[in-house]
Amino acid sequence: MKTFIKVIIGIAVIVVVVLVVMPYMLMGAPLPLFSITNQHFDNHEVMVEILDFNNKSVFNETYKLGPEERISYPENVWEKEIKWPKGEYTFKVTLDGKVMRTYRETVDTWKLTSISINRNGDLEIGTIVV
Repeated sequence: MKTFIKVIIGIAVIVVVVLVVMPYMLMGAPLPLFSITNQHFDNHEVMVEILDFNNKSVFNETYKLGPEERISYPENVWEKEIKWPKGEYTFKVTLDGKVMRTYRETVDTWKLTSISINRNGDLEIGTIVV
């Protein structure tokens, strides 16, 4: 009977490793929902609003970034898996209250919406996929 229980436990551990741990070993750690990078030499204010597939605002935050500063949301990437179910979202990004860009993206574990202020002070939005 003890051998049978050990075999069952061993099989359960193997299943957990294959189904849960292996994808992260092969693909890397999950990515945050988005990151903002200020590559410009001035301070900037960036407002990020995220709309769900029903066009309902589900996130609205403003960030102040100094030169060469970078932030990621959420800081704990596992929080993304809990609070942000896979699906399509619209990112509305406003730079210094003037320039606004809209970007539609499908949220996924290994996708990151990259928001950056380039060296010329222009707003750029794209996707990074691991």
